[in-house]
Amino acid sequence: MRFIQMWFFPSKKELKPSVEQTAVDRKDRTNRFLLLVSSEDSNGLKIFSDARVYSSFLEAGHQVKHEIKANRGAYLYVLEGGPIRVNEHLVSALGAAKITGELEIAVEAEGDSELLLVEVQL
Repeated sequence: MRFIQMWFFPSKKELKPSVEQTAVDRKDRTNRFLLLVSSEDSNGLKIFSDARVYSSFLEAGHQVKHEIKANRGAYLYVLEGGPIRVNEHLVSALGAAKITGELEIAVEAEGDSELLLVEVQL
């Protein structure tokens, strides 16, 4: 079990804080980004913020791509394993990448990697 706490600016005022959780099988996120949290998609945990959170277990030698819409950016965290390459830029084990000005990222794992991708409005 892994517990990750993140704070986002809410899209509405006067909301009460809440905590949600979900179980995610490794096979459901292996070599792909699986949506965990979203304000729009009913498959993810609900959030009252313009943000999306994805999880991936990327096996060594595999690549996954992710589209980023205009006026959005992302943070990609290597929670375990690595290193990885993001659009050819090396990100070390336990490292992170801030991504702006890109409409698509290609993430390639040099070693098995546990990843968390957070996409937000700029």
